[in-house]
Amino acid sequence: MNLSLTADHTSYLFTAATQLNLGGPSAVQDAEQYAQIAHFNLAAGKRAMEMSDFSLAFSFFDHGMTFLRKKHWQHQYDLSLELFNLAAKCALATKDLSSLTMICDEVSRNAHNVEDALNCSFISMSALTHSRISESVEYGLRILSSQLDVYIPNSPSREDTLQLIMQTQARLSGISEETLLSYHMLSDCRKIMVLKFLAKLESSLQQVNPALLPYVTIKIVDITIEHGLSPMSSIGFAYFGSMIAELGDIRGGYRYAKLAKALLEKNHCNEIAGEVLLQSVEILSYVEPLQTTNEHRIRAQATAMAAGDVYWACMNKLMIPCTLMWSGAKLSEVRDAFINSRRFSEQHEHHTTIYYMKTFERTISILIGDEDQALSDNQWIQQVIENNNPYQLVVVYFHKMFLSLVFNNYDEMILSTEKFLESRMPSWHLLSGHAVHAFIGGLISFRIYRQTHDHVWSHRGERFKQRIKTWKEQGSLWNFEHKSFLLDAEQSYSDGNLDLARVSYENAILSAQQHKFIQEEALAYELAANFYLNTGNEAIALKYFTSAHGKYVEWGAFAKAKPIYAYLQEKFRSALLSAAPNDAGENNDFQSVAFNTVNQKSRPSS
Repeated sequence: MNLSLTADHTSYLFTAATQLNLGGPSAVQDAEQYAQIAHFNLAAGKRAMEMSDFSLAFSFFDHGMTFLRKKHWQHQYDLSLELFNLAAKCALATKDLSSLTMICDEVSRNAHNVEDALNCSFISMSALTHSRISESVEYGLRILSSQLDVYIPNSPSREDTLQLIMQTQARLSGISEETLLSYHMLSDCRKIMVLKFLAKLESSLQQVNPALLPYVTIKIVDITIEHGLSPMSSIGFAYFGSMIAELGDIRGGYRYAKLAKALLEKNHCNEIAGEVLLQSVEILSYVEPLQTTNEHRIRAQATAMAAGDVYWACMNKLMIPCTLMWSGAKLSEVRDAFINSRRFSEQHEHHTTIYYMKTFERTISILIGDEDQALSDNQWIQQVIENNNPYQLVVVYFHKMFLSLVFNNYDEMILSTEKFLESRMPSWHLLSGHAVHAFIGGLISFRIYRQTHDHVWSHRGERFKQRIKTWKEQGSLWNFEHKSFLLDAEQSYSDGNLDLARVSYENAILSAQQHKFIQEEALAYELAANFYLNTGNEAIALKYFTSAHGKYVEWGAFAKAKPIYAYLQEKFRSALLSAAPNDAGENNDFQSVAFNTVNQKSRPSS
């Protein structure tokens, strides 16, 4: 049997390997051919991995392992180690955790040294992140300290952490992007594995022990500066940029996000692209128009999936409809996008993203007026509350806050906002969701302050408003100008500065309109209408309630538009009936739109 490992065509390579595997080890007559066929399967498996077919790749590696003879760890060590390591990687990608465990156990028993066992240890740690994330963190920290001599402090103070971040930022300020990109590639195998373990800890620590995140991130940056570039370096710079942005330096954070993407492109490492791109786009959403960021998210999701990185493929897929939601897309389009993303996560059993998506879907169902679906999702929300996961609770209570503001449910506003503030965990990273949290949190805080005159709420509103102002000044006018104006308006109204409030409401409406945030234009019209009504200008109040109604209809929030219509009919009926002739066209248009809104029955997407 004459075997060639240099097949020119993938189909020939796969066909030949498959035919050999059908015969199995028992069909081999020459003992030397066992190793040849194992090598042939290794080549076929590598080619399948390049095509992102990890199930097929695992099949080839698995067959290759069956052609290894007794004492192969002694006589064919390099071949055995490569087959088993790649098989473990494919088992992780396909979530075949039982095979993964057996493979990693065998490597651990037979590895000649710690370095050779580290790759399977890393894959084992990666597998734990899918279901037992706390164990994954403990495992990774233990490997780093016991086998790689890297120590992360147990409970650092915020003051020490801030000092370390500032020192690192000062150190980096003297190194240009061009210099960093021209660094030599890291060749020390132990250092490479250190960076892989540190990079894997980044996202896990966010959910388990956020206080340690800066130390992990800065350790990646330090090793890169001192010893050279690794594909994992881009993860370190992406998270470092996020930390700098969270501390208020949006432009500095943006610099490191761009550097992370440039390093990613230089190293051509799709294995980590999903995570790096997601984190980079989170910062990008504070600098570029929000409506344009989904093109980056779509690319990130596709790249992660092609690399077999299901976790980050699902995370990027989740962010696509989230971005649509807060950038003002029609709610019917947003709901379809969430359904598509949820099905993707269900297919890959990614339960973390499913929790978040179901929360969003409930909000959309309530806004659209799909009462049956909203009622069904209530059971899911109750389950999330009972699970008491702080990251899920923050999302649930924020959506309750948001709906209480939209539907002007004052009691729920206070309850859900207090719960949101109790559940919110400190974060060293700036996420796109923080923008809408600050915006809605500020509006609610000033609303409650007007009712209670409790200065705790005015201080909360001021803090939220200052965050929006920082992002407007350092980041994107497009995304934050109208938010800043509306918060200024609500604060001025609360403080009794009516002239400034009036100007700020008008500016907020115009800016939201110019920047295509239809849902926030509707909200600005409604809040301005309430302001004018309560300060004695019913004519403008009528006009703005009517405009708010039209924008909510345009957005697709029919359940919100209906009570506005009912309120107008009750409060302004005489004004509507006695409108001047030159206003008749506008009022007739309102009556027509309102009639359609009241009688429209939204249908759930299939």
